[in-house]
Order: sequence, then structure tokens, then C-alpha cells
Amino acid sequence: MTTTESNAVFPVALRDPQRIIPRLQARRVAFHGVNKSGSLALATVLGEAYRLAGRSDQFISFYHKVVPSLEDLLALIEAGNNQPALFVAHYLYGAFDARAAKVSYVSLIRHPVPRIVSCYQWMKNKYIQREKSDKGYPTLEKFIKKKGSRNHFQNIQFAAGFGPNKKAIRAELDERQIYNRAQSALAKRLAWFGVAEYFEETIFSFAHMLGLPEVPAWKRDERNTNRPLVTQLDPKIIALIEEKAEWEIKFYNFGRDLFLERLQSIKFGAKFENYRSACAGEYKDRLLTSGPQAGSPLSDEPAIGI
Repeated sequence: MTTTESNAVFPVALRDPQRIIPRLQARRVAFHGVNKSGSLALATVLGEAYRLAGRSDQFISFYHKVVPSLEDLLALIEAGNNQPALFVAHYLYGAFDARAAKVSYVSLIRHPVPRIVSCYQWMKNKYIQREKSDKGYPTLEKFIKKKGSRNHFQNIQFAAGFGPNKKAIRAELDERQIYNRAQSALAKRLAWFGVAEYFEETIFSFAHMLGLPEVPAWKRDERNTNRPLVTQLDPKIIALIEEKAEWEIKFYNFGRDLFLERLQSIKFGAKFENYRSACAGEYKDRLLTSGPQAGSPLSDEPAIGI
């Protein structure tokens, strides 16, 4: 997912009468990007919104090479000054003392089934680039069955973090402990988070939170397009993911439900549906739940897998 080259921008006229979304415009904010969650697309949209607002100096993204290394980014974060900024990278959650650095965490989660497939294909592509062949690389089925595959789940990123003891913490936690710690992090330690399946709502809520008055449309990331869509998977593979990632799916469901609950009293403005129309078709694997939470929390459209 990446932003469009179009010059069209859309006003973020969001009304939040209950102040559900924190206002962090004057704060230092660390955007922990969960890999293969759509974090690059979200960060790119926000970076353009910062530019449109004349605040490009506050957008410090390792994704976009504003800093040359993750270590340089962490050094800026740990400097602990009072200048507002959005710091963007993978591996940020728990990598520093947020209180001492005067930083608020935000993040983004994604449905585990397409995300796990995307992780697998991304790593396989890297292997092929290196080895000039896919010989020796496990099948998707074998990858999912491996116990070590849980290290690629998003819940463990929030349960163990990325501090110096991350490996020891990961090794000592069972699935329920990972879920409990990750759930607590999402609900209590993050100032805000979005959900990839509700990407347009996520973009508007992040922009409102950061005091960004307008955003561009977005386009999907084309770097991993040879991965199969969920609709193309053997149902046995989907069932296997659901079995092996049971607690990961519970974590996602908790986060999705919390996100939708938080949005209930929020009005996204008359231009929001125009924004969704401008971005229509970009998200090709959008898995939404059926039942009372189907579709957007802001419309009566049915849920579909895109």
C-alpha cells in the first residue's frame, strides 16, 4: 500500500464529541509499524499530510529514509526533547523507555490470515532473490505448522516488545500469556491504534489525532503482489492458519472490536464517503466480519472480501 500520485486531497472534518481519539499534535509519537500490516501505506499518507500542512520537519520515518538507520531513529527518540514529531519504524514498541522519552505509542493491526500469507511470501521472495531459486524453502503449509512461526505473529510484538530481553521474554511466554499481555498493551499502553481492514477510518482517525487537516488518497503497496489472496487459498490452508494462530486471531478480534467500539460516537464528515470512493479497490484482501459489525462502522454496506 502506498499513496497515489494524484493531487486530490480530502479534508479531515472529523467530530469527536466524547474525545475518544487523543489529540497528539503537540506530542512526540512513535508509530510502531507491524510488518505486513499496511503500515507503509499509512505512514506514506501521513507523511504527505504533514507536507501539506507545512510540518514535514515533524515526520521522521525510517521507512522513507528520513534517518539512515533504526539506531539513528532510536537515538532521536531517546533524546527526550519536547519538540513534536511522528517517529515511524518497525521494532519500536518496547525498544525504549517511553515515559523517559516523553513518547506516546500508536500502531496498526491487520487480520491474521492474509497477514500471515503476506509474511510468508515476503520472506520467500527475499530467499529467492538471495538464492536465485526457491529450492529448499518450505511450503506455506510447512511454514504455518512450524512452532517458530508464532514469532511472526503481531500479538507477540506487543507482548514481548523489542527491548534487549525480547528473546528471553518470548521464550518464557505461553499462548495465553502472550494474548493477555498483547491485549493489555493494545487497550492500555497505546495512545491509539488502527485496523487495516478499516483503513480509511484509520487514516482519518490518525490525521485527526495528529492535527492534520487534509489527507491524499492512497494506493496499495505493489512489492508483494505475487502472494495469493485469501480467496485463492485452499480452504485447508485457511483452516490450518485458524488452528495454529488461534490466539493471534483472538487478539485481532479483540483489537478490531475495541476499535469499532471507539468509533461509535465519532462522525467522519460529509467528505469521508468521497474519500472511500477515491480509494475503492485498492485493498484487495479486506476481510471484514459478518453480522452486526459488517462493513464500515459508518455505513450500512455489507462486508465483503476485496
